[in-house]
Amino acid sequence: MKKCKYGFPFEKNSTLRLEISGKRFLYIRKDEEDKSVVPYIPELLLLANAHVNAQYPNKKDWILYLVSYTTKLGKSYSVKLKKDIKITSGDHFIRMRDVSIMECANCLSGFKTTERSHEVLHLETNFNPNFKMLKRRKQLLELPANSKDIFTMNKLDKYMIRPQQYKDVSYSDFYRNYTFDYKSKQYKKRNQPAVVRWK
Repeated sequence: MKKCKYGFPFEKNSTLRLEISGKRFLYIRKDEEDKSVVPYIPELLLLANAHVNAQYPNKKDWILYLVSYTTKLGKSYSVKLKKDIKITSGDHFIRMRDVSIMECANCLSGFKTTERSHEVLHLETNFNPNFKMLKRRKQLLELPANSKDIFTMNKLDKYMIRPQQYKDVSYSDFYRNYTFDYKSKQYKKRNQPAVVRWK
């Protein structure tokens, strides 16, 4: 009988054991109808009232399995634009990805899909970092052609030119307790202190 990519239907098996490759466990399948049954825990099925695939992890592959799922991206696509469509950048493709109906509804409604109790900030400690971030394209286009002011300021740079009223505030306390308000173009007190980390 032809098997699917997951190995179903399996052969009858009287003991729980690793297969020869060592990648997966072979479960007890005593009867013919057990060959196509996915491993499960009866208590979990009753609790969830749904299918729950439960398997034993082996010692060497479980971490790879975990990382592959926590870093898995959705399907993405690149659509090439027609030659007669005018574009303002060098990118001739539209990049897209699949999203669920719930994510789509949240985005259209402006709802936050993630939330955290405290903002976490990583503050620079190197006065001469190995790399810097370029300014946005719009900002770069507004600069003279021979300008060398092409990099954004990091948090340490901004702290060094902070307003006079914050001169006595330490580097960590400044970012822990204050944030920049882009509407008023001023620093304001945070409603909740940030968590400061160093890099």
